[in-house]
Amino acid sequence: MAQPLERKRIVMNFSTPPQADDMYAVAVAIVEAMPAELDTFCEEMELLIDEFAPREVLDELDVESEFDLLAVYRARAEKIPGVVSKSANDSRSLTLFRRPILDLWCDTGEDLVTLLRNVIVSEVAQSNGYSDEEIEALCTAANEAAAAF
Repeated sequence: MAQPLERKRIVMNFSTPPQADDMYAVAVAIVEAMPAELDTFCEEMELLIDEFAPREVLDELDVESEFDLLAVYRARAEKIPGVVSKSANDSRSLTLFRRPILDLWCDTGEDLVTLLRNVIVSEVAQSNGYSDEEIEALCTAANEAAAAF
């Protein structure tokens, strides 16, 4: 299991892509600092990192390319087909798909932590009925809060 994020340990200026453990540590820190409006949706949430979404998930969500799906948030008894839960907590989960996120990172050149934060906030908010305008405001607030830290 990955250790908590330590700014001195994980430097987001890689000559090689970050491994799943590094991405997990960053994602944990992001989830711990989620906007207050989303806290309820992240309580006892299982966080998973997988290379790609399983074909069953892509088919379920009508996504053609495995590079087009960055994350999937599930609540309650919803299961992600083909993803095996690693804990007894199956009420909420967020699975981040490492390779598509890294591809987007390379394409945009955006800071990886900011990109991950936007993916996580957007996925949790969208899955819980927030509008595009509300999601944009949440992402902006989360990024401003992180910059002040």
